[in-house]
Amino acid sequence: MDSRSTAVAAPNGGRSPAPGTLAVGGRPMLTVEEERYVASYRRRAVNPLPAARSDDWNWQLAARCRGMDPSIFFPRIDRGPALAGKEAQAKAVCGGCAVIAECRSHALSVGERYGVWGGLSTTERALHDRRG
Repeated sequence: MDSRSTAVAAPNGGRSPAPGTLAVGGRPMLTVEEERYVASYRRRAVNPLPAARSDDWNWQLAARCRGMDPSIFFPRIDRGPALAGKEAQAKAVCGGCAVIAECRSHALSVGERYGVWGGLSTTERALHDRRG
């Protein structure tokens, strides 16, 4: 890259990370393109939610997180090791939940943009949406 170029090289040269590669904080390492997609996913306008029907929401009654402090699942931290720690704490709750599949399905179908839902972080849902 010469001095006149304005492009910034990715730390890994723009290559896809090896499967299972983890960056600092235990989060998956993303390519530059994936990072850009995740950023745009977070900025998208919220899709209007479908009309509420109690049959669609009954799974929440059996959710392990029901009644817990929402800040566990919706931390105010946006990045770094502190966020990874909060996400791990939320995922530990999700891991023992009887309705994790329903929660995950809901989050993916309505495009939940924030927090941990069904054991998936915002970044993981964005990547699932993109690859799905």
